Amino acid sequence: MENVGKRLKSLREKYKFSLEEVAQKIKSSAGAISRYENNERKINSESLIRLSNLYNVSPEYILYGINKDSSNLESSIISFFNNENIDFKEKEELFNKIQNAFFKEKFK
Repeated sequence: MENVGKRLKSLREKYKFSLEEVAQKIKSSAGAISRYENNERKINSESLIRLSNLYNVSPEYILYGINKDSSNLESSIISFFNNENIDFKEKEELFNKIQNAFFKEKFK
């Protein structure tokens, strides 16, 4: 079973980074990265975000192995809005609510 450390090591090897390179890129130490990879230390939130950005994966993937692929999300949204059991007016109202909530949150 894969755990946080194994996923981190696998990602580092996939990108062909050394421990030192990863540490430099996320402003940490090679020792800390090694301890994360060997499950000797829990990853802190700042390092989690930096590593997820470095490896272009979600924090959920690093922590739980859950890959939140945006194309799957987009497909689900498209399928929902293509549902013939929902009339156009309801779809339009829902879309407007989503859009308003997004912009309200983004620009608050």
